[in-house]
Amino acid sequence: MKGKVLLGLAVALGLGLAQKTLVFGANGEPVSLEPGNITDGISIYVQRQIYDTLVDFKPGSTEVTAGLATSWFSSQDGKVWTFRLRQGVKFQDGTELTAEAVKFNVERWWDPKNPTRIDAAARYEIWPELFGGFKGEEGSLLKEIQVVDKYTIRFVLTQPFPAFPAAIGSGYFGIASPSAIRKDGARYGSPTGSAVGTGPFRLVEWRPGEQIVLGRNPTYWKAGLPRWTGWSSGSSRTPLPGWRPEGRHH
Repeated sequence: MKGKVLLGLAVALGLGLAQKTLVFGANGEPVSLEPGNITDGISIYVQRQIYDTLVDFKPGSTEVTAGLATSWFSSQDGKVWTFRLRQGVKFQDGTELTAEAVKFNVERWWDPKNPTRIDAAARYEIWPELFGGFKGEEGSLLKEIQVVDKYTIRFVLTQPFPAFPAAIGSGYFGIASPSAIRKDGARYGSPTGSAVGTGPFRLVEWRPGEQIVLGRNPTYWKAGLPRWTGWSSGSSRTPLPGWRPEGRHH
């Protein structure tokens, strides 16, 4: 790929103004827009605009805060983590975020035999790096995933892991629409497929080697967001008001 890929955030301001597009240069393009199947920074940057994670992080820190989960707690022995999900959240395709949807995503990352792992080239290599191994492997920290009710999911571990919320909430593991993954199969997260999350922006177009365009998600669950903010184009790459270094544009 020659030159720089232009990543454009096509953001409708919702203030009676004409639609604006924020464009900046990047020294490459995403490897994939499929969560859990990436290790590169550019993919994480773009995915952070499309997807939300179970927990988020306070700006400029590693302190976890509510994301798609509003609360979470561990068992006394530290081997069981329970997350209560935010209700009323919709994926960009109109389907609902539920505990089953979260389980669907995590099982794809964890289980090499999962039938929705259609793309033979997908390696999901970040999972064993953070969680010790895949399902069935001796080092796997995850033992079982339980759907407690529609909006509660539980993770049973093989040993205590105090950093589990931060690990499962990292930018690698955005929660994607199960319906979109089932529909697209191996094309999901590629330039010929879709990328559907609950985040502030939705995928409009990905032209390999040229540009990615993300449009404002009009049904985003955070009231009043996203706002118009990002990087300006040009050699100076001067940050626009509201830019945060962790790469989430609100």
